[in-house]
Amino acid sequence: EEFLTSLHKWITVIENVSQNVSSPCHVVTVASHVDMITPGAFLCVKEEISAIWSSRLDGCNVINVGVVGLDCRKCGGGEFSSFIITLSKSCQAFRSANSIKTNLYCHMLYTFLEKEKTTVLRVDELCDLLSNTDVIRKYYVPQEQEYVLETLSSLHSTCLIIFLKNNHTPGNSWVIVDKRVLLAEVNGILFAPKTSKQYHDISSNTGIITQSALTQIFPNLDAEMLIHFLCYMKLSMEITSDMLIHSNLQRKHPENSMTEEKYL
Repeated sequence: EEFLTSLHKWITVIENVSQNVSSPCHVVTVASHVDMITPGAFLCVKEEISAIWSSRLDGCNVINVGVVGLDCRKCGGGEFSSFIITLSKSCQAFRSANSIKTNLYCHMLYTFLEKEKTTVLRVDELCDLLSNTDVIRKYYVPQEQEYVLETLSSLHSTCLIIFLKNNHTPGNSWVIVDKRVLLAEVNGILFAPKTSKQYHDISSNTGIITQSALTQIFPNLDAEMLIHFLCYMKLSMEITSDMLIHSNLQRKHPENSMTEEKYL
């Protein structure tokens, strides 16, 4: 079948990559459109995929974490939480083997961010929160922006958070505490099929989305942050208006525009 042919191709890629790594590769197989088959049929698929992994990668530097089924037709996807738990276990193994060490600032700041239950915030907003007397009394956290930025960079290196740094204006850097929420909310809409209730016709069949369209669809989220986040996650790439003109996707630069439009 087609999916088995595709699986064998990916296994070949993983075989080649695993030869050049020092520690075992953790592999999670994600089966999409699982809502199209019965639970019993999916169980048979899982067993078949696991058997293929065992036969192909026996003796290789690879750990088969398991097979997860996702429903791609709704925001967040069915069984998404199960997938994140499976992925987190592998990430924990990587962090345990990672040579990067964290200090007390990292532990305290991460604890504070988790307790705040905020998905996204700017560094300026974070610094304001950290300056609160109750926070200072309860948490041993950095106060100066310089140390906050350094601590956020350390947390980013451990994959506990995503820190999108703005080198020109550090205070406008973004801290993404829980990327699961952001991915479920944003990707579930941007990549929703036409049959989905979340579908928005925003790319005009070109696959290109404008910053203004992002602002319209996600009024409660900063469009600049979304662009940075989507590019960081390799879910899109930023292109210039000149590139659109050269590819005949745009005839000329927009007139009477105070700010340059951004495109993904």
